Amino acid sequence: MKKSLIITAFALIISIILPLTSYASPDMPLTVIDDAGVLSDLEEDRLTSKLDDLIKEHKMHFIIVTIDDLNGRTPYSYADGYYHDNGYGYGKKKSGILLLLAMSTRDYYIYTYGEAEDKFGDSELTELEDAMLPYFGDNEFYDGFLAYADACDDVLSFDIFGSLLIAVVIGAIISLIIVFSMKSKLKSVRPQKAASNYVRNGSFMLTKDLDLYLYRTITRTKRAENNSGSGSSGGSRGGGRGGKF
Repeated sequence: MKKSLIITAFALIISIILPLTSYASPDMPLTVIDDAGVLSDLEEDRLTSKLDDLIKEHKMHFIIVTIDDLNGRTPYSYADGYYHDNGYGYGKKKSGILLLLAMSTRDYYIYTYGEAEDKFGDSELTELEDAMLPYFGDNEFYDGFLAYADACDDVLSFDIFGSLLIAVVIGAIISLIIVFSMKSKLKSVRPQKAASNYVRNGSFMLTKDLDLYLYRTITRTKRAENNSGSGSSGGSRGGGRGGKF
């Protein structure tokens, strides 16, 4: 009886400790920082869980930050500094996407870094804005953040290889149609073994055959220098864009 109670108590302690340990893992930093207080505790917990799932699935960090004021900085500068100063970034490329909302000026900025810069181009950023901004305009911030997270998931889950395959197949079909159409117009043409049918008798006489090389052209291209190590650590390190909501 005592042994059974000890085992039960030990299992209970483990069940409490493990979630706390996983939540505090350095690989899963805070994903929702609501310094402006636009979310309830329950909304913040649910949004955190959603973003943590996106991190595990897509292997990049997703962060949402709300602040009262930019303190004289630009939205980009604030988002860039917040991202790097707090150690965000997944993997070797430190990939991640951070959404910043400044409540006093109604500014937003979507900051991308690492692989997120490649994944979220202009059209993808437009998708995110179209999903979230109508909610932010009505001060429905929780619903706007959910719509933003879903849009991020949709962008990253898009089957680019399937779309390319479809495009290749359609292109091949169109090319075949064009080729067969052109071929049908050349039915009267037959291959000839010699060019005698195209030469008038006595009009051409070859007396001497020589190969002469009149010119020699050499083209030299200067090798580009590697400047990948240059750059400033004081900003302009990531991509993205912003505006008003």
